[in-house]
This record gives sequence, structure tokens and C-alpha cells, in this order.
Amino acid sequence: MKKALIKEILLTRKRKNKKRRKRKKKEIMKKLSVSIALVLLMCTAFVSANELKPKKTYSNVSSELATLLAPDGAVGDLENETVVKVKIRINADNEIVVLQTNTTNAELSNYIKVSLNYKKLSSFELGLDKEYVFDVNFQM
Repeated sequence: MKKALIKEILLTRKRKNKKRRKRKKKEIMKKLSVSIALVLLMCTAFVSANELKPKKTYSNVSSELATLLAPDGAVGDLENETVVKVKIRINADNEIVVLQTNTTNAELSNYIKVSLNYKKLSSFELGLDKEYVFDVNFQM
């Protein structure tokens, strides 16, 4: 009789433990699915937010920079097409200040700085005291 009672108690404990484990698994799965849903929701929110802010083209400024950087013999000998990133800032007088160029060609860098530094822009597309980076394409 004692053995049967002990077996019954052990079986009852096993069933209870099994039910507890099942409940814990359900809770974990529920938390996991809610977390995944939140991550997906956040990702779609970020993607849609990026689509709402289109990148500005600054077409007037680009044409002014192209006019100021009109090629002449001062550039030197370029063997092939060269693309240079030019970092500029606009000062309070709406003048261009060249901060940096990413070219290793010293003549080309100097030409860009001489051609653009402290030249007044007629368009007011760019904000004051903000840094902008433009790609300048030199073709020879």
C-alpha cells in the first residue's frame, strides 16, 4: 500500500512538473513571438521613415560649382577620369570655404581650393555653417 501511494505521489509530481514545463515553454514562445513582432514593426517604421526624407539634389549649387570649376590648363595632366570628394562649408557671407579634398594629386587639390575658396554663391540652397560633400568629376 505504501509503495502504491508513493508511486501515485511521484506520478502526480511528474504530471505537475510536466504541466509547469509546458506552461513555461508557452510563456517563452509568447514572449519570443511578441519580441519578433516588435522588431519587425520597428524595422518597417525605420524603412518608411527613410523613404519620407528624399535626398536633396542641390541642382543650382551643382551648376554653380561646375561653372566655378570650369576646366583649363591649370589642372595639369590627368591621365584618366578622376572623381574627387570635396567637403565645403558656407560662411555667413554665403561664400564657399573648402575644408577638404580627397585627392592625392596636389595640383588638382590646389586648383579646387583656388577655384572655390571664398567665391560667393548666388543660390541660397545650402545652410550656413553646415558641412557638405560634393563629388566633382574631372574628365580629360
